[in-house]
Formats: sequence, structure tokens, C-alpha cells
Amino acid sequence: MDLIFHLLEVFSTETLIIRDYWEADRCAIGLASVQSEKLMYISTYRKEKGLFYVEIDFKEPNTEKSKDVLRYDDVPMPFVEQMLVEHLGVFPDTHHLK
Repeated sequence: MDLIFHLLEVFSTETLIIRDYWEADRCAIGLASVQSEKLMYISTYRKEKGLFYVEIDFKEPNTEKSKDVLRYDDVPMPFVEQMLVEHLGVFPDTHHLK
């Protein structure tokens, strides 16, 4: 939960949305940009505090098929934030930058 609260505090809820397709997985969350077909899956399962497993899923437009998936293990929070910017195209909320 700390992960979700942190990311929703840093990034605007107008550009970053939760896409939780893994309801049974209590250790993971899916995040997406409102303007993109990309999905970022973040998991804390069997991870040390502050490290995450991340998958970035590039969907084929208008389908549920994955075109490509990037996988990263033991990613610290600053890099999770950077991946959201680089791969999903979401940017920190301006009030967070002050």
C-alpha cells in the first residue's frame, strides 16, 4: 500500500491510473497512462523493502494481446518513478516538485 500511496502522491491522478488485473495477487498492482496502451506491473512479492519487480507490457492497439514485455528485477523506487516517466509518459504532479 505504501507503494501505491507514494506513486499517487508523486504522479497526477489525471494521467496515472490503476489497472489492477491481478485481484488475487495482493503483492502486485498494475498502473497505466490514460493516454497509452502501455501497462506497468509492479510487484513486491519476495522483495526486500524498497525493491520491486517491474514488467512493462506494450499492448497491440485495440486488443488484449501483448506486443512486447520488458522485465526488471530488484528495482528501487527512484527507478520505478523514472520508468513511469520514460515508458508510460506520465510526469510528476507539479505540487510534488515544489
